Amino acid sequence: MTKEEILNLLAEKRKLTAPVAVASKNLNQAQLVYNNAKKFLQWLINSLLIWAILVLIVNVIDSWGNPMKSAIWFILAGGIYFARLKLKIEPAKLVLDEAQYAYNVAVNDPDYIAGAQGFPQKFYNYHDIYRLYQLISEGRAMTLPEAYNLLESQQFQETQLSIQEETRALQADIANSSRVTATASTITAFNTFMNRKK
Repeated sequence: MTKEEILNLLAEKRKLTAPVAVASKNLNQAQLVYNNAKKFLQWLINSLLIWAILVLIVNVIDSWGNPMKSAIWFILAGGIYFARLKLKIEPAKLVLDEAQYAYNVAVNDPDYIAGAQGFPQKFYNYHDIYRLYQLISEGRAMTLPEAYNLLESQQFQETQLSIQEETRALQADIANSSRVTATASTITAFNTFMNRKK
């Protein structure tokens, strides 16, 4: 294949994978919104429920207490829960379901499925095809197998750099924790010494 034929092939593959990439992005965003909706005010609901249970326990122990006090807290927690359910969670779930449906339609499109024939499944996504296109158009690879190998090498290097960054962050966190522990130990030792002097 000539360079132009390879570029045309990759451009066609990009057109086929673009709807799936868009649908996948929309699905990820909808999932994030749905997860955030489920977490919205959860701390407040939990706090109110704990408070209501504590008030109920105090009222049971104290036989002359008024059980309506805890009922008010339960009702308040339930009201916030149902308001969140109707105003945040259900609309987010509807958007998520629509995004999931759009993604399923895009993935099951016959043209998209047919486009995968004869193309490495590992690279059959918009992002990788775009990178393959760039490698060929820039002349960094002359054939598709060369571009596959170069892209695979780049992805391996990116993964290794990501692992190194995670390791650095972990080591920095450990060092910070060690400093805090050492400081706390020093203060404890000083306080113990001062208490023994007395």
